Amino acid sequence: MNKLLVLFSIAGLLLVGCKDPGELRITDPYNSVGSSSLSKIPGSPGIDNNNLTFTQTFSVDGVNDNSMKFITTFTQGSSLNAVLTMKKGISPGNYTITFDAKNLSVDISAEVGSPATFSIPPILNLTYSGIIINSNEINISDPQFYSSGSFIVAGSNASLSQNNTLIKVSNAQINVGNYGFRPMDAKHYMKHIVLDGTNGTNLKYQYTYRDGTVMNATINALRGSFSGAHNFNIDFNIEDLTLNLSSTEITSEFTIPIQLTMQFSNPKYSYQDLINRYDPQFYRITGANENYVAIENDTVQFNGTYNQITVNKAQLKQCAVYGFKMNKLDFLYKYTAELTILNSKGGDISFKYIYPDGAVLSTSLKISPGSFNSMGKESVTFWIDFDRANNIIEFSPSGSKFDIPVELNLEYDLSHSTNPNSPLFNVDTNYVIFKCFDDGGLVPYKKITIDRMGKRIVVEGARISHFSRYGWSTISNRRFSMRTD
Repeated sequence: MNKLLVLFSIAGLLLVGCKDPGELRITDPYNSVGSSSLSKIPGSPGIDNNNLTFTQTFSVDGVNDNSMKFITTFTQGSSLNAVLTMKKGISPGNYTITFDAKNLSVDISAEVGSPATFSIPPILNLTYSGIIINSNEINISDPQFYSSGSFIVAGSNASLSQNNTLIKVSNAQINVGNYGFRPMDAKHYMKHIVLDGTNGTNLKYQYTYRDGTVMNATINALRGSFSGAHNFNIDFNIEDLTLNLSSTEITSEFTIPIQLTMQFSNPKYSYQDLINRYDPQFYRITGANENYVAIENDTVQFNGTYNQITVNKAQLKQCAVYGFKMNKLDFLYKYTAELTILNSKGGDISFKYIYPDGAVLSTSLKISPGSFNSMGKESVTFWIDFDRANNIIEFSPSGSKFDIPVELNLEYDLSHSTNPNSPLFNVDTNYVIFKCFDDGGLVPYKKITIDRMGKRIVVEGARISHFSRYGWSTISNRRFSMRTD
């Protein structure tokens, strides 16, 4: 018999008492019309009083709604009481279930030839008793039941007795896999939530982490955000001040963005060395390449001592990781919110930003109708990153090809900057070009202007054929110029 037993390691549980092993009692329900939909496979259950594990194989034929009970007491005094409820239509096959009273876990594995998952999740009600739980091993203030230590199990409701000797979970929707009570984590606060996008759902949370950081959050799924009620997982992570909102059921953008108000505060620490204190923004972190999209929200604010940061009513358009750009101690980077253009109409987009030191960034885009025909969609959404440290503009998502080049005007004006480290452009205009930094290709343009003091640089009429990184570069020979006039 092939079994996969994956057990949590939670050290230091003190087990009390000394009793003889109890008997396993299994209910084999029968239906007057058909055969039982759940039955014990012949053979004694495996009970290990040293490791405090109990293993039993069972078969499912999916005919009826039925349940199976597992009850035993180990010699050390620990006991388990579990009920596994099956619904009609569940995947038939042979399975093995293992309860671990030492590590407070339960594992279901499929036997050879049986489906690797159940078509309908079984419902588990489970109690472990005769134990003493340490706060370092399980979150005593908020016990939760997890799948493989990562995701909170849908429908589950975990509770712990006042003297920490009995822990139970009810109505957990489980499947083939490993489950248990997740150990206390000093950096994460995770919850399983259900949001009703049809009628709207407003949830509030407050949590104090082990280092004293206090998190307050409100998640408001507005009416019409999406259709029906769906399961989500949220993870508030104080290591990098992020929120991870995930769901296996909702994979597209929300019809109406979910509103998030979130605050982290800790009087012992300052966030000014982690986050751009001159221009704090809240972002959607979009992948391994660390592309960031500024989130449309009312304000992102520090308090006077920089030990509290608040984002107010941020608009979450989809499940993703959201947070503050870390390790950017200067103000040379700027990220726009998402920009949307209708392919059939095209349009003009302009953007101006005055940096805290007085420098000015200005850009405009002229997009002709039909520029995005080959993309095969009417609505095209993108965003822009401005890297003033290297005088680069980046359009994302990168790689999108245009049928008609987009015309770009871009200007950095540093003439009024109070920053002594503002970059200078001490080079003759004739030896400067505008190019793509990802493939090195030269970009046609109408005009490049650099003022005599080297504090202002402009490109006019640059024609970009795809989203990528673009900027100015010097050349040693003017013949490489790509002017269009």
